[in-house]
Amino acid sequence: MHTMIRTAISMILLGLLAACAMPQDQGFAPVARDVKARSGHDVAWLRGEEARQMADDLTGSLLAETLTAETATRIALVNNRDLQATFAQVGIATADAVQAATPRNPVLDAAMKLPTEGGGVNLDFGVAFEFIDLLFLPARRRAAEAEAEATRLRVTAEVLALAARARNSFVAAQAATRDAALTAEALIVAQAEADAAKILRDAGNIPAGRLAAAAERLVQARLAASDAQGRRIAARERLNLVMGVRDDTWRLDDAIPSPPADDGLDGLERRALDASLDVAAARQDLVALGERNGLARRLIADGEISGLAERNEGAWEVGPSIAVPLPLFDLGGARSARAKAQVQQAEDRHAAAQVRVLSAARAARAGLERARADVAASRDQALPAGREALRQATLDYNAMQTGVFDLLDARAAAIDTERRHVAALAAYWTARANAELLAQGGVAGAVASVASETAGEH
Repeated sequence: MHTMIRTAISMILLGLLAACAMPQDQGFAPVARDVKARSGHDVAWLRGEEARQMADDLTGSLLAETLTAETATRIALVNNRDLQATFAQVGIATADAVQAATPRNPVLDAAMKLPTEGGGVNLDFGVAFEFIDLLFLPARRRAAEAEAEATRLRVTAEVLALAARARNSFVAAQAATRDAALTAEALIVAQAEADAAKILRDAGNIPAGRLAAAAERLVQARLAASDAQGRRIAARERLNLVMGVRDDTWRLDDAIPSPPADDGLDGLERRALDASLDVAAARQDLVALGERNGLARRLIADGEISGLAERNEGAWEVGPSIAVPLPLFDLGGARSARAKAQVQQAEDRHAAAQVRVLSAARAARAGLERARADVAASRDQALPAGREALRQATLDYNAMQTGVFDLLDARAAAIDTERRHVAALAAYWTARANAELLAQGGVAGAVASVASETAGEH
């Protein structure tokens, strides 16, 4: 009942966050809608003490429950301050687009001339407009809007990558926790073997080599248990870092679920290419450079139209003026060549992004298929075989057909098999999260960094 109440409260808080966290849009609303459509997650740009306090309340409510992959992801998306800092890029890019669509202010000149030999004061006034700037204002606005859209796409990709990183970090913490528990059991078995070996050696029933071997295995078990505890702590801290959590009081269930019957990722390569935010952002870069290429090709870089007013000895003289640079030396060739090279560069990067996505999708699909096969082999063959071997060793020991060392060896082997199964499960869920990230449109380059955070492998 308490868990249901806390869950309801957290859902209400999350809804309020989305409603009030951003009183001024500044281009972020499309990012939030795109993230929701692609991943189903809600995300908010927190600005102001009220929004920050609501985020803290939501985080506290979720951390009070047993942590799951879903709640860890929700915490990361609302509480990770690096992500919040990234959202400012959207506001900056949107402001730049607005600025680019705004004509430059006219320049007012004023001068007062005092005659040295007496007479009236002469006044000069002038207002100058950069008319070339006004002519190219639409192209500059289109270029800035394309750049702002590219920024929004890349920020959306960062949100999706963080969600995948949170899920993978949670699975890594689960696996490391379970592995630490199993190595602790293995240490108990090794200690029992060492104790039995000492007793039997003191009685003269085993050779000295058997005692030394048991002692060596005990040392190795202690080292393995210590290493597993270190990985467990490191995995929890990685998850803390992704979630933006300062303490380590939360708890999680170390039971990693089995793979579903169907991964639901058919046609991953085409889906990843169609949804790719990396490719879409590169396309917007190309659009922006195309617009700026047209600007760079103009022969006349600057020009002004002015209105002048001069009072000379009490009489006003009013008239227009124009100032245009003469293209005698700089004919714009260098600017045009630079712009063409940038457009070619953008075209190549757009094509390269497509290749990266397709390659990453094929690798992700192959990795997911291999991970699923490893889990199946471990679950359907290795685990049952290990359990049966332990059962037979127990029966043989009870029938006094084998010794205590055979029983302990069988138990140690069963533990080792279970550790490999935990590692296989973690590898599967990591591979699945990476494949889902690509299917959602995540950037291909983010997959390796997400996968590298997996801990607890054996």
